Amino acid sequence: MTAVTFGVTATTTLGQNTHVAGDHPSLGDWDPTKAPLLSSATGGNRTVTVGNGGTPLNDTWRN
Repeated sequence: MTAVTFGVTATTTLGQNTHVAGDHPSLGDWDPTKAPLLSSATGGNRTVTVGNGGTPLNDTWRN
């Protein structure tokens, strides 16, 4: 199993969240309600690590 870590610098206010979505079940299949939540952190740095459950994640990015 391979894990992928996503990181972003984002400023949010109380009640706002940052998610990563994509064309894979581990990324919510482009459904923001299923997309993994990036961790809250000080300074605006957010990260999330997702496992792929044995299905390869590819490196094709949506524009």
